[in-house]
Amino acid sequence: MSSAVARLLYRAELPVAPRVARVIWLREAFLSKPLLFRPGFSLWPTSQDQQLAIVKLLGSRGERIAENAELERAALQLSGLQATVGFGVVREKLLAVQEGAPYRIDYAFDGGVATTFIKEHRGYVQFPAVAPTDTSIVEQTELEWGMEFSSTVHG
Repeated sequence: MSSAVARLLYRAELPVAPRVARVIWLREAFLSKPLLFRPGFSLWPTSQDQQLAIVKLLGSRGERIAENAELERAALQLSGLQATVGFGVVREKLLAVQEGAPYRIDYAFDGGVATTFIKEHRGYVQFPAVAPTDTSIVEQTELEWGMEFSSTVHG
């Protein structure tokens, strides 16, 4: 049995301000999951403030995020939030939601069956502002989503 380290990195340019990109990532990537991962998905808030923040962010679809300071405050309430995916196969935790620039979120696997095979899984998402490449765009963000983990290899 041996161990292998993996690093994954994804980048994308988004035609929105960094604080808006962060709210969208939290809402669409952490607080909700694609259809494949929805069975057995649940959120485990640690406080009433977190529960209210989740409701606010999930209910914000269709709202103008850039003009809504409540969504920014709700995002900051989520540090420490846990989620389970696949009926407990993965348990992940938001370690930090950084206030202000540079906008950043840190998370890690915190338990579940997957931690038997995937060790020390940690990830981050950064939202640095970049100069718009299109003159019709006022603000632009280069999302950077990275993760690192080691896995147990039987062989």
